Amino acid sequence: MGFRIVLALALQVICASAYGAVENALLESGRRATGYVLVGNEKSFSTGSSFCVDATGIFITNHHVVADFNAKTDQIRIVVAPGTKAQKIFAATIVKTDAASDVAILRVDRSGNLEVLDLASPASLAGLKETTPVAAFGFPLGQKLSLKADSTYPATSITVGRVSALRKQGGQLVDIQFDANVTFGNSGGPLIDSSGSVIGIVRGGVPGKPINFAVPVSYIRSLLSAAGITPTPRMMTDPDVAAWYIRWLSREKSVDKAAVPSPEVQKKNLEIVRGLMDKSYADKTPAGRYNLLIELLGRATETKDDPDGRYTLLNEAREIGISSGDVMASLYACSRITDAYAVRPADIVLDTLERSAPKGASQQQELAWVSATAMMLAEAKSQREEYAEVRKLIPLIRSSGTASRNPAVLAQMRDRVARLEALAAEFTKVESSLDKLKTAPEDPDANATVGKYKCLVRGDFDAGLPMLAKGSDGPLKAIAAADLKNPATPEAQRELGDQWWDMAAKQPLAADGCKARAGFWYAKAQPQLTGLVKTMVDQRLAQLPSTLRLQSRTTFTNSIGARLVYVKPGTFAMGSAQTVAGRGADEFQHEVTISQGYYMGATEVTQAQWRAVMGTEPSRLKQDDFPVDAVSWHDAAEFCRRLSQKEGKTYRLPTEAEWEYAARAGTTTKWSFGDRPEDLHRFGNYSDVSSTQNHRWQDKSANDGNDRLARVGSYPSNPWGLYDMYGNVHEWCSDWYGEYPQVAVTDPAGPNTGTERVVRGGSYANAASTCSSAKRGTLSPDKRQGSYGFRIVMVEN
Repeated sequence: MGFRIVLALALQVICASAYGAVENALLESGRRATGYVLVGNEKSFSTGSSFCVDATGIFITNHHVVADFNAKTDQIRIVVAPGTKAQKIFAATIVKTDAASDVAILRVDRSGNLEVLDLASPASLAGLKETTPVAAFGFPLGQKLSLKADSTYPATSITVGRVSALRKQGGQLVDIQFDANVTFGNSGGPLIDSSGSVIGIVRGGVPGKPINFAVPVSYIRSLLSAAGITPTPRMMTDPDVAAWYIRWLSREKSVDKAAVPSPEVQKKNLEIVRGLMDKSYADKTPAGRYNLLIELLGRATETKDDPDGRYTLLNEAREIGISSGDVMASLYACSRITDAYAVRPADIVLDTLERSAPKGASQQQELAWVSATAMMLAEAKSQREEYAEVRKLIPLIRSSGTASRNPAVLAQMRDRVARLEALAAEFTKVESSLDKLKTAPEDPDANATVGKYKCLVRGDFDAGLPMLAKGSDGPLKAIAAADLKNPATPEAQRELGDQWWDMAAKQPLAADGCKARAGFWYAKAQPQLTGLVKTMVDQRLAQLPSTLRLQSRTTFTNSIGARLVYVKPGTFAMGSAQTVAGRGADEFQHEVTISQGYYMGATEVTQAQWRAVMGTEPSRLKQDDFPVDAVSWHDAAEFCRRLSQKEGKTYRLPTEAEWEYAARAGTTTKWSFGDRPEDLHRFGNYSDVSSTQNHRWQDKSANDGNDRLARVGSYPSNPWGLYDMYGNVHEWCSDWYGEYPQVAVTDPAGPNTGTERVVRGGSYANAASTCSSAKRGTLSPDKRQGSYGFRIVMVEN
């Protein structure tokens, strides 16, 4: 997954635009972040557009939009979310303008949250070329406006097109020409690319012709720097983006990816690179170093048949970024390296941060990125219980965060560092208590300490609740005992959720864990609640950040190390609408209700987990954390039977309906991430250019980074915390294959008899169209084929 697409993933793109390039969800985000600018008074005023780049109230527009502002007689108003129920009007002031670049910075005194657009990083401009898809936003010229506070405004216009030309001077990009239809009212509005990042400010065009121009984003960055403004890294304001970084930085290196070339090979390759690019290396100016970095990344993209050479180019781009203080570019290079090579993200990012030394007010944004990324790295290491490493990161977090002078970074720095230091101190006590339990397993204090840590910090309630129930902490002991009784009625479940919610106020260090457990019980009770009680529960669930909502479902790791996620009951449309491209004849869309919640394996069953239960090794490509494959339906069912017997719980294969319900995760698009097949390589392992099998259906335009099997959890999860639902291995379902019913059904389990069982999700050997939420596959239940595996479901007894 590339660094430049984090925003798109964090927004959980759910549908594609008709243009087929910029996602609808990103278009809507751009619309919400765009504001109209009104300059003047009630007798006479001019209009333009603007967009928010920082949640503290920083907007960008053109200089010419505000050039005629008279401080004595005029006022500036910014209308956010015009024409919608969320419309707000803010008084704005000019912070700084630059006539030469035609850029102006405005500030509003915000009240409430503002939608923000990310500025494209210098490195992401490496992919900017003629034909790059873009979207422009702004005020639809010709509409009547007013400065009155209660005025009604037209909705923001959105037009799509492509870059048609790039004009450079002295190697620096100075103008972007594009063909999306705009009017003069668009002046000051954003021009975004297909990742949702701002690449420029619309400044004008040729009337009546598809020839329009935008000021490149580099001029925005320069003016922000001159004004002493540090845009906040999105991971500091968006919990979903923060969660992505923590997951990425928690990953181990993938042994199935390309090996890092030896130092000798890198040295030899670097000599060749410097010889080929000697003129670029000779320019030591900041612009020259930037252009060198861009050229290295571009050459790496073009180098497909030389993995050693490609690594050398990417790592050299990282080194140039480090020496230039361009932290964002260096981190982008890190993500490219970890996508393709057997490199542990935490290691290369730590090296990058420690050697990046941006200094001075002109690089406050880079310092903000150092501090923010170091916080994410510390969180990842905390999750891995590497607290010695956490302690080493704290000075870097503090020094760079303080120097950045960014309010959001400073606030998060104070909160996160205090919590991480407290966790590190608590873990020291946990280690001592674990030693104590080896000789005194019933010790109340040791049980309380370890149980609290396991439940409320690690989220392992299966292991921690029994310890809390015999611990010395009275209130936690009582609530743990009630939890272990597993209440069955919605009233009792809601009451237990209330107890955990109230406990959060008494356990500041473990407040998130308490609320996550409250969310677990609330989610169970919610479907059967009514009235004010349901309203209260809905409100509390809505208050939980998505990461805590996920924790409330992720309730335990079982005896073989499989993590299971709770999937709550619900109703969904199973199959595909007739209008869906590539719809199978057997995908008749019908309403399905899942009446009972269930726990589903967060990943496919791994080879290590299979071996722990079955004692055999059926897979040909052997790797503990790869999915087990070459197993029949009967083999998978026997695994579930033995695991049930081993743990005293009921494990089974998912029904076809349960599988699709979980794969969709509340979405209605072809995949849980949207409708664009070209995005699948970011979310799953299928047949693309990384495959050496050369299938005729192979996607030649994408690279998911894996040839055949991929380590489970290598790609981002769906919104419900389930990984690898698309591709990697076909997954057996419990159903016999048959036609769908033509009416709404509840808990369907397929026909009573048949000749083939259902498989879902597609595999590494399949086209993107086969690896979708609705696509159905079949196989004889006694067949053992490579690329066929499964995931488990556990239901409550």
